[in-house]
Amino acid sequence: MSRTSIRYQLCILILVSSAFLRSGKLAVAETPKLQSVLKAWQERQDSTKAVRVEWIAEHTELKGSMNDLARLSSPTPLPAGDLPPEDITTRAVCRILVSGIRSRYSFDGQIWQIDKGQLVPRKTETAFDGMTFVEFQKEIGDDKYNQAVTRKSAVNPQLRAVRPISWFFWPLRPDAGGFTADKLSLAEDVGEMNGRSYAIVFEQTKSDTNRDASWELWVEPGNGYRIYRAYYRNWRGKVEQQFDVDYAAKGDGAISKWRRVVFLGNRGPRTSSATVRKITLNPEVAESDLSIDLPRGTRLFENGGVSGKPTIVE
Repeated sequence: MSRTSIRYQLCILILVSSAFLRSGKLAVAETPKLQSVLKAWQERQDSTKAVRVEWIAEHTELKGSMNDLARLSSPTPLPAGDLPPEDITTRAVCRILVSGIRSRYSFDGQIWQIDKGQLVPRKTETAFDGMTFVEFQKEIGDDKYNQAVTRKSAVNPQLRAVRPISWFFWPLRPDAGGFTADKLSLAEDVGEMNGRSYAIVFEQTKSDTNRDASWELWVEPGNGYRIYRAYYRNWRGKVEQQFDVDYAAKGDGAISKWRRVVFLGNRGPRTSSATVRKITLNPEVAESDLSIDLPRGTRLFENGGVSGKPTIVE
């Protein structure tokens, strides 16, 4: 190879390398300011007065993942072996309507019933009025329960259970599964996933047992700063949950899918996923849409059933 050819190739290599370094520096230099993220989140939140979402949910229970729960909850001896005896996946159609601080949620699908050792149908409806959470258990397996439980709550338990929906529509509402603005900070580094760069937002928070915990949120620069990945870390810094979120490529770019992985140590990860079928933004909402009219004869356990004795709905 001639000296001229070698010099030419070295020049090309230097140019390519410098371009790569510039692009890497550019990604860091263009990391947004936290105020830009908060402004975009607040604007999207302010434009959402009410929303209906319907999705297909899938949840995987690992072999033996219910062993401890079964031993604690079953009044009668259980057969030997793991519960469930193999990995099983349940499916359900879920719907939620949120208007202000109020919401109503329905679940129509399957659960693994421990005492019967099989998948059975389950139908429930829940409502939250900002202070009181009502769960109406309509059907579990062959049993038509007509049983309801109420609990006081300072946060919306329905939305905390489907956090990716809250992260898109109400990212700055901690009562609805979102985040507290003054607890957020922006990392200097960027995250890389599938060839794309993401800014990283942190929230220092508390776990349900009041220990230090944190959220690590990977947000897309610009375009509303939507959250594409989230890690929840415990007080030791260990990842306990991971969320991955997809959005529609067309239209308003609303949430279309999400996947949640809960890490269970030696028992392996437990996964759940959701595929959104329909979103209606700012629908008309009637009072009856947000409340549950318990049918006559329903056994109502108030305050979580602490008294042990139900009230029969007349």
